[in-house]
Formats: sequence, C-alpha cells, structure tokens
Amino acid sequence: MRLLFSLIFLLLLQTTTVKSLQFSENKSLKISVSDKGLTRLSFKDDKIVDLFVYPGEFQNNLSLHKSGNLFISPGEGTFYMTLIGLSGIKQDFTIVYKEGKSIDPIILEPKIETHRPIKSKPAQEILQDFLITGSSDGFESASYREVSSLKKLNPGLVLKTTGHYRKGAAHVFEGILKNQTDKALKLNTTTFKGFKAVAVKQTHIQPRESITLYFMTEEGAM
Repeated sequence: MRLLFSLIFLLLLQTTTVKSLQFSENKSLKISVSDKGLTRLSFKDDKIVDLFVYPGEFQNNLSLHKSGNLFISPGEGTFYMTLIGLSGIKQDFTIVYKEGKSIDPIILEPKIETHRPIKSKPAQEILQDFLITGSSDGFESASYREVSSLKKLNPGLVLKTTGHYRKGAAHVFEGILKNQTDKALKLNTTTFKGFKAVAVKQTHIQPRESITLYFMTEEGAM
C-alpha cells in the first residue's frame, strides 16, 4: 500500500532558504547578518536560554524569544556574543552587519555523525524509502503530535495526524485529509505549501471525502 502512494503521486515543495552551520565550541563563528531586516538564529533540537554580548550597546539589537529563538535587529558594525543552550552547549560568535545581506534564518546543528547520511538525502527520497521499506529500513513508530505547518492548508481541508515515524533526524507523518466542502478540490503544491514532501494516491479529493497521506514538514523533517 505504501509503495502505491510513492508511485502514484509524490510532491516536493519549495521551502525558505535556511543557512545551517555546525557547532564549534572551540572557536568563534563569524556570521554576516542583514543591515536592513530581522535575522533569526536558532539551535537545532535545543533552545537558547542565555546570552552575553560585547560591546554592551549591541544588547539592544538582540531579542531572545521564549521559544528559544534569538532575533538580531538591523544595525551596523561588528559585535561579539556567546549563546548558551538549554542543554548546556555554548557557542561564541562574531556578528558582522553586511549591506545588502539577504535575511535568511540561521540554524546551528550539532555534529552527529550518525545523522549525516539521513540529512544528506533530499526529503522526497527519505519519504519514498519509508513508503517502500517502512520499519524494515530502520524507521520506528513514535508518539505523534500536531505539526504547526498543517494550519497552512487551504480552507475546507482538515488534516489530522494519525502516525509519526522516525529514523535518526528524519520524521515522517501519517495523516487523514478530509474535504469538508461540497465540491471536489485539487491537490497540488499550493495545497501543501510549507511541506517538505507529500505522498498521496490521488490529485483530487471529492466532496466530504477522507484520504490517507504521508508527509514530511519543515518541522523535524530535514
């Protein structure tokens, strides 16, 4: 059944550019940020809980949100900071404001060798591997949860998460998609905006119909 999903309809969606860096506690990471817009800096699978900055006047350019994300406001010049994660990990930075720099989120990832093969694969390949092999390829069932990006679905469509499977850093979700309207709706890349990859067995969903699909999202997928 899962093979049928992958063969009939597999979507790969475009996502926002994200700059990923690896932790290096033994040296300061030099990062260029925008002088025109807000830049978000995050620790993957962790929360930033404390920070130190020099010179002190740049403190006003930093906002640490309760979610664990750090937001860097526009400015000029260079400053230095140390960030500390909830897990205790620490990272030093040299922050340089650069004119014309694109406003891309920055995510720091831990150096975990066992995860690299999974992360190096495109999302659609990971999803297809799961549909073909499932648990025989190392995917294990995990407690499922609602995914924030599901709220971006078109009006009239409701998606309920019914399963969650994990292999290393890769997360695949199973769900039931229901058309709550009285007309048939087309399923395309616009329908699943914000998803990394989706596998579904049809390109239209009929009025009041419910169908099963598998998907990966920006949250916890790759």
